[in-house]
Amino acid sequence: MLPRIAAGKREEQEGERAGERLDQVPKPARPPCIGERVSWMAPFEISRTMKHPYAATSPDTHGHMLPTTLRQPPYSAACVPFRWMLGKQAFGDAERGVEGIAERLRIDVNPESEPELPFKTSWVQDRYNQLAMLDTFFGAIEAQRSLCFIYAKRTPLSEDARRVIVGVGRVLSVGDSVEYNYGPSESPLRCVLWERNVGHSIRPGFEDGFVLPYHELLEYAQRDPTIRLEEYAAFAPDEQFDGYSFASELLSHDGAIASLLSCAASLRKLQALLGGTQWDACLRWIDAQINSIWRARGPFPGLGSALSAFGLAHGSLLAHEITLRGQQLETNENPWAVVDAMFADPDRLGLDLSNEIGKPFRTKWSKLAPARRALLELLSRFELSAAQAICLFDPTERKSSGLSLSDKQLLDNPYLIAECTRQWPDPVAFALVDRGMFPDQVIRDVAPIPAPSAPADALDPRRLRALVIDVLTQASAEGHTLLPRDWVIQRGRERPLQPPCPISEDVLGAFAEGFAPKVVTIALGDGTPGYQLAQYSATRDLITRKIRARRGGKRHPGDHDWAKLINEGLEALPKRKAERELELRARAEKQAALEQLYGSRLSVLVGAAGTGKTTLLRILCDMPGVEERGVLLLAPTGKARVRLETATGRRGQGKTIAQFLLQHGRYEGGSGRYFLASEAPKSSEHRTVIVDEASMLTEEQLAALLETLASVDRLILVGDPRQLPPIGAGRPFVDIIHELAPADVEGKFPRCGPGYAELTIPRRQIGGQRDDLLLASWFGGSSSDPAADLVWDRVSAAATAGIRTVEWQDSTELRARLLEVMAPDAPGMVPDLGHLLPDGPVELRAWSFEVADPDDPDDPDIVDVDETLGDDTAPPALLRWARG
Repeated sequence: MLPRIAAGKREEQEGERAGERLDQVPKPARPPCIGERVSWMAPFEISRTMKHPYAATSPDTHGHMLPTTLRQPPYSAACVPFRWMLGKQAFGDAERGVEGIAERLRIDVNPESEPELPFKTSWVQDRYNQLAMLDTFFGAIEAQRSLCFIYAKRTPLSEDARRVIVGVGRVLSVGDSVEYNYGPSESPLRCVLWERNVGHSIRPGFEDGFVLPYHELLEYAQRDPTIRLEEYAAFAPDEQFDGYSFASELLSHDGAIASLLSCAASLRKLQALLGGTQWDACLRWIDAQINSIWRARGPFPGLGSALSAFGLAHGSLLAHEITLRGQQLETNENPWAVVDAMFADPDRLGLDLSNEIGKPFRTKWSKLAPARRALLELLSRFELSAAQAICLFDPTERKSSGLSLSDKQLLDNPYLIAECTRQWPDPVAFALVDRGMFPDQVIRDVAPIPAPSAPADALDPRRLRALVIDVLTQASAEGHTLLPRDWVIQRGRERPLQPPCPISEDVLGAFAEGFAPKVVTIALGDGTPGYQLAQYSATRDLITRKIRARRGGKRHPGDHDWAKLINEGLEALPKRKAERELELRARAEKQAALEQLYGSRLSVLVGAAGTGKTTLLRILCDMPGVEERGVLLLAPTGKARVRLETATGRRGQGKTIAQFLLQHGRYEGGSGRYFLASEAPKSSEHRTVIVDEASMLTEEQLAALLETLASVDRLILVGDPRQLPPIGAGRPFVDIIHELAPADVEGKFPRCGPGYAELTIPRRQIGGQRDDLLLASWFGGSSSDPAADLVWDRVSAAATAGIRTVEWQDSTELRARLLEVMAPDAPGMVPDLGHLLPDGPVELRAWSFEVADPDDPDDPDIVDVDETLGDDTAPPALLRWARG
């Protein structure tokens, strides 16, 4: 559920009106989903009252903007191009050297006319500038010709961030601009509504567009819960994520083709599952639209970017003019002849190009080497951005972006463009290159790709290798560093490619040798091959080598009174016998753990929250021979770093992994990439290195860290392997634990061995049992504490401090129950849903708590509620209480 919908949802009131037509519900009682364009299939007009977002909060500048009516016709959506209305997107960002949309498209705007406001805003405010941006955006949409893709960000079909395409149709109409109504005011500011109505062709009979049968799919899943819903969803192409993220956006030809192919693949799966032949017509409609788009796209969709790469300003506009005015050019013919004519005689096209193409540029063009021109023409076959084309065409830019490729290599294998830009902040997608290499037949007939770039057939070895690399790259984002052969085949076959790549066991067996050196083939336990990107083979080898070398190293001598160190570092023992016995047991395992941490060159400190891990680290850091030789505190996140610094009494002495590796040349901030660099500087300033929250480390992070560290006496990895896995490839902390853990460790006490220390007993608070930690231990996969069995009895008897059990069935009931439970604990709050009013001090903050599911952290019901509490648009009932 989107935050705006969750924020304004009124369950009881909406339930009373269930089944009523939206236009017959009084405006004050209408559900908030209307503001998120859910009425796009409504066969009736919807009238909405639009209020300027700043009218109430900034009355001096915007208070004169009165509520204004927006009428939305049947079968239409009120579209808003939010990205175009962001100031830095519209006008550019000089500090970062980013060109704005207005400059790129020569839109007549005036940033200087933006009003000076008493508050900071990211949005375009001046009416003239708003209209210039909006008119350009909506002016690009052609009634009867343009397609519209309806998508959703949150659905029950998938828990990840990919956008789900819901329906596709043709655009039938584009509405006019609507200006706000104004009241008397001295403010000169005027604004327009950003919404404009776009009518579409989708109707219940699906003769000219369609809606995917997700409701039928969900009903089927109720009968058969074993099916994986996400396998049947039509996901927006990964390379078009931004196009599906700012409410409304203009989709490129390639983006539309890829989106339609995704819909076609989904419809075929849904038809096979649900039965029926009614979707055959929709598939034929998709095929017709794809053919039409290919003709509009032509063979050189990247012509504008290629001209920019050559050095011309406004390459996209030049390409547009070439297409429009170039010697009556047929849509799919080669425009490069017109480019030649343009450089030979810029006036020949009837354009004022004197400021764009002078004699120096004409000389440069005439002396361009054949191989350089061939590369430029090749790049124009792909729908690249100008920045991508520049980095690929200009040898200096290519080298500075990390590509050690020659022009000849790119011409010999265009798929290298996708293979070698995977780590760029804005990578060139495999699917984008593949569409350029395998355009529609009508394109291939009129503008065939010349040798040596031309593909042999659908099983071209260059295409196959690039596909396997792309499959493995996508798998790494899901946490996999290696895939079995069957998985590679299945994932490759599921790609919506035209023509499909006939990947199979025989194909991989025949061509796998050619995957080297970028892909490594590994024999799995069952004798079948698995495939791994070379970068993960390298990181795994380095981690294995470093870990085993440290494990086999000589232990640090030290004859310390471990019990005394622990006792001096903790508060006095409890007086009650039962608590005292448990605390003595907890201290016994801490003594054994401290001895391991001190003596081992590599150790892991494992334990659930509340078992005293950071307390033990503080004691270690304060020991003679440790502190004076230097201690480095590291953590994956800033929050974890601060927590580690605070717990060990070393504020300001920690760093995030990214900060540390950036200083040592193994982290790239723009792409967020961690990498090995054997020639980069090492770090030998600290003899004891502690990494907290090590369960969050990816293989690349840990490998880069291990390569950086030199002359380190102790490397201590701290964390709970049962917590959230890394966001990235691999789970090295878990693998290291398995390597170091003693045999039958679950049955030992204390759970310690060479390089391994596990804390199992939650720390006690004087005068009370930590029942919350005991209860949490059950959901962490371990309940080793002797008192853990008894916690359920106390919970059932309502005899636990700080724990209350409440039953709920769905997210709607959860929000209501949560409010009932939370509100009484907030001082001065009246428990009235949506109207909690503070009249006293509130000390709790949104970051002080979290709503989580121990079994399924991605449960959409839980995620909705948790995000609502921390969102700026959260219900006042929770927001005021949570944030104070």
